[in-house]
Amino acid sequence: MKNRIKMRKAQAWLLDFMIATVIASMVFGLILYSLPFSGDDAGMARLERSLGTLSSALISEGQPENWNRNDFIIPGILSEGVVDKGKFLELSHASDFRLRESLGIYPDVYYCVFFRKHDVLIIVDNVLFVGSENCFEDDLHTAALAETRIVSNGTELISAVFKVWKE
Repeated sequence: MKNRIKMRKAQAWLLDFMIATVIASMVFGLILYSLPFSGDDAGMARLERSLGTLSSALISEGQPENWNRNDFIIPGILSEGVVDKGKFLELSHASDFRLRESLGIYPDVYYCVFFRKHDVLIIVDNVLFVGSENCFEDDLHTAALAETRIVSNGTELISAVFKVWKE
């Protein structure tokens, strides 16, 4: 008789233990699920921030409005709402360090800016793009891209493409 009572108590404790284990596992899983992921998600967030600052700064008149490659706070490529070829060329000659500093681009992030119309690249006075060397490589591991339509030559619409990536 005593053995039967002990067996029933053990069975009751086993059931309590199983329920507690299931509840603890669910709580642990919910905590892990709610934590932000590091790695790719964090890297992509950094790329998106860099892309946002790059595009919003360059699609402006810049500060000061008549900046040059050695003297600028924010290098914008527009003048009176139209792409300024001279500003784009000045941008191509500015130091990479100075551009990164003014645009808030992280040191481990590569970037480039180029123009195209109907998927045809536009060359501005022998300058195809501004930014990091391997702008047109296809095997970039993690990249973010933004494209905006802007006015060139007074009435012509072209696309300004902003690209950031990590290797």
